[in-house]
Amino acid sequence: MYALDGRLVRELEGERQPDGLWLFTWSGQGQGETLVPPGVYVCRIDVEAQASSDAIAQTISVAY
Repeated sequence: MYALDGRLVRELEGERQPDGLWLFTWSGQGQGETLVPPGVYVCRIDVEAQASSDAIAQTISVAY
């Protein structure tokens, strides 16, 4: 998870589901376990395989 200025806010660990898909959840906490300020964040998921790699990025809005 990244702030819009490119600063890493939190690294997420995925959980493989029984159907083979991966689930990533974020509690809104930064690396220091405190809640991040409200705003827009970027979630980037990198996928690496033997033949190639790919990435996807989506924005996530945080509001309290």
